[in-house]
Amino acid sequence: MIEQETLKPLVIKTLGKFEISRGTQVYSQSHTRSYKMWELLKYILTYRDRILLPEAIMETLWPEEEYTDPKHALRTLVYRLRTILDIEEPKESTCIKFNQGGYCWNQDSNYELDTEVFERLLNEASAEEVTNPANAIYKYTKALELYKGDYLSENLYQEWVIPIRHYYLRRYLESSKRLLNLLKKEKQYTNIIAICEKALEIDYYDEGIHLFFLDALVKDGRLKQAEQHYQNMSKSFYKELGVKPSIEMQNIKGHLNGETNNTELRLLDIEKRLKDNEESEKSIGAFLCDIDIFNYLYKLECRRAERNESTAILAALSLTDLKYQGRNNENMKKILEHLQELLVTNLRKGDIITSWNDRQCLLILNSLNEAQAESVLKRIDKRFKTKSSKEEVFLRIEMKNISQNTLNA
Repeated sequence: MIEQETLKPLVIKTLGKFEISRGTQVYSQSHTRSYKMWELLKYILTYRDRILLPEAIMETLWPEEEYTDPKHALRTLVYRLRTILDIEEPKESTCIKFNQGGYCWNQDSNYELDTEVFERLLNEASAEEVTNPANAIYKYTKALELYKGDYLSENLYQEWVIPIRHYYLRRYLESSKRLLNLLKKEKQYTNIIAICEKALEIDYYDEGIHLFFLDALVKDGRLKQAEQHYQNMSKSFYKELGVKPSIEMQNIKGHLNGETNNTELRLLDIEKRLKDNEESEKSIGAFLCDIDIFNYLYKLECRRAERNESTAILAALSLTDLKYQGRNNENMKKILEHLQELLVTNLRKGDIITSWNDRQCLLILNSLNEAQAESVLKRIDKRFKTKSSKEEVFLRIEMKNISQNTLNA
């Protein structure tokens, strides 16, 4: 038997692809068909600070399977794991212990787990940020190198993995930003760019990483790359999340446009930035907005009407099912979307549209009197009937002059 001191440790990788090895022997590759055995090991490692009861293990890992003797089935899996992992280990150093009626990981055994090293390095780096920033940078860098991807990435949909996976992802992103902040003080822009590129591969929608990345590109003189990245990022954020770049992002965009940090900008510069912010909308007709923006613009029109008697019409277009068949929500949603599309393409750019509920649209028709508005709405109604007659859903139209207080049916 090899002496304990000379035996190489069991090396376990969980950040990214799962792998378990000792020296040059990779056990997880040589026993690829032992799916349940490795699932059990992953579960015990994930909750290695607990004693796990056999019934709870079986219910969590394989709830759909029925065993005549679940404890025996679990003992068999544990025995197989010990046979592989404890080779040439003293009996008292077995990796998986049985204690108080349950199984647990032996934290005194000869092993090295990437998540434990990851956390130890991060904690040490955090403690040295002020007293020894160079050493903190080194330890943060070594820790982040261990993060090869999501925790147990191949166990994508197992519920017991998800909280731990999010925990390590959060630690990775937070620590990346702490490292980036230290590197920024040292003006190490090349290193910042490399770290950001890896972090964005892991979580593209963390705006803080984008801010460090764009700032480093600008300060490193890579203006074209920064401009292209900003355009790609802003389009992705708007398409996937429905949000536009923050003020911090826009300030960096300002540097790319040759602006300065001065709080006073020329009117032409301000106008250009406002137009740039609307670039992704590319509106070709009326303005479709949410109810909060509509409410704000309606109040603005009311004030305008009080001040100079400008003309604007408030209209309500309601979908009416003449047979009262109680259309399902999905069907009515499609009809409402068709109505919105019809309004956007057939009204003017100065007109405003919103959805009040799943059967009703509100409009503000600017610079029209009631007769003109009635003519416009009749045209809309005619076009809606042409395309929606088969659905037996029609429009009920009401309108009023914003400067008046009564509705006209």
